Amino acid sequence: MIEPRNNFDATDTVLATRLKEVLPPAGLRRDLMTLAPRKNSSPVWWIALASAAFAVAMLLLALPGPSLDKARADLTRFLETDFQLSVEAKPLRDLQAWLESQDVPPGRDLPDALAARLPEGCRVVDWDGHRASLICFPTEHAGVVHLVIFERGTFRRLSTSPQIVREGRWSVATWTSGKSDYLLFGESDIESLRRLF
Repeated sequence: MIEPRNNFDATDTVLATRLKEVLPPAGLRRDLMTLAPRKNSSPVWWIALASAAFAVAMLLLALPGPSLDKARADLTRFLETDFQLSVEAKPLRDLQAWLESQDVPPGRDLPDALAARLPEGCRVVDWDGHRASLICFPTEHAGVVHLVIFERGTFRRLSTSPQIVREGRWSVATWTSGKSDYLLFGESDIESLRRLF
């Protein structure tokens, strides 16, 4: 497991993890050194080496990131367990401060309908090598909803407007905003969850 550095973002962590799994072929350094240009050689070698390095970087970036489908499935199973909250019945700003102290995204860009509510509580969630925040909110139409907040860029191609799908008995909204990726889970129909936006 790669331990993220302080200045790593989600993409850096994914790349570091994937690169750790790559075993270079035997004699790679020796072979590369034979390609190194001599003092009076043509710059074509440098261009070729730079192009090869660029191609490898693009291939690594094209590797798929964490699966949103897997996250929805895994997190709904977690929410169906008898999980405990770490901090309960505090104003949202207090929960956000606690989450920041745990080095997880606090969710500063919440929809107004959630931000105006007194949360039931929060905790840190570990999923697939990623640490995320979980804040639970009571609602009138969708029951208790569970907001899981990841660092922005954890999931690729998230829309800035909520996309809602069914996952078993759950409706799940996903979107990205500010510095975070959001997954909102409610044991309700899609329309009840949509009212929170």
